[in-house]
Amino acid sequence: QTARVSPFVEANGGTIFLDELGELPIDIQPKLLRALAEKRIKPVGSNTYIPFDARVVAATRRDLEGAVNSGAFRSDLYFRLAQVRAFVPALRQRLEDIPGLVRVMLEQLGSKGAWRRVTRGTLDRLLRYDWPGNVRELKNAVSVALALADENEALDIAGAVGLKTAKPTKGKPIDTSAVRGYHDAKRDALHAFERSYFAQLVDATNANVAEISRRSGLQRTHVRKYLRLHGLREPKE
Repeated sequence: QTARVSPFVEANGGTIFLDELGELPIDIQPKLLRALAEKRIKPVGSNTYIPFDARVVAATRRDLEGAVNSGAFRSDLYFRLAQVRAFVPALRQRLEDIPGLVRVMLEQLGSKGAWRRVTRGTLDRLLRYDWPGNVRELKNAVSVALALADENEALDIAGAVGLKTAKPTKGKPIDTSAVRGYHDAKRDALHAFERSYFAQLVDATNANVAEISRRSGLQRTHVRKYLRLHGLREPKE
């Protein structure tokens, strides 16, 4: 049986992606920290260290800052990895991205021309869905629809996640917040309020964190968190 090569060694000279970093058990975290700090790993059963040089990209759905404060995630590992941070909103908060994502996913699945088989009605149904599984759920739906449809049939991506065909309605358009569950609609409304509130403070203070903290009554660490979360201007002291 061939020994498995470490992903860090395979990524030497390139990039390694660590998904769901927040799920890493606390007893495993020191091993990852040591590997990143020393840029070398020791295979199981070996006494020899193997060096590697790779860019590390990590992702998580969890609040790692909160996990650090609660002791569930090591602060030294967090700060070693969090040199550059990017916050990606949930799919339900950027529904306008869905058509582009579907098109790219079809290309990645080797069916670039299948985009012509996605109807306007299908996209409308996708835009009314909450997507609790985020982009992964959308990709699964695209894959299933592509696998089940005949070559010349429309892709029923919405049907792959259990969405029934919407009945046409007369009068004013449907308020999609009323289609969603209460908690999801409330969360989206709160997100919109937060962004508007802090955007106004950023404009009024030229992104001065200390002044935003004074006006909002929030600690500076919380102010920075909200500014990063909503993609607002780079904070200034």
